[in-house]
Amino acid sequence: MDKQAKTDKNSVSCREETGKATDEKIAYRTIPFDKTRTVPETLLSRLKYEYLRREIWVPLEINEGRISILIDDPQNILKRDAIESLLKTKAVDYCLA
Repeated sequence: MDKQAKTDKNSVSCREETGKATDEKIAYRTIPFDKTRTVPETLLSRLKYEYLRREIWVPLEINEGRISILIDDPQNILKRDAIESLLKTKAVDYCLA
C-alpha cells in the first residue's frame, strides 16, 4: 500500500504511522465541528477554559484507555509534551481541528 492510500481520512485512526523513519509523515484523523459534542467532565476538571482556548486544543474523549485530543498542530512537539504532562499520560491520540 502506498503512502497516499494510508492517509485517506476515512481509513485513518487518530494517529497512524505511515513510516518508521523520522522524516516520514504521520496521518491524523480530522474531526469535523459538531456543536452538540460534549467533553467528559473528568477530562476538563484540571484544565482552564482560557488556557485551552489560547493553546488551541481540547480533550475530546477517552477510548480504550487513550485520550483523544483535538489540536490545531499535532506535530508541535512542545505542545504535545505540555499536553501529556498536564494529562499525566502518554496514551494520547492527536486529531486535527
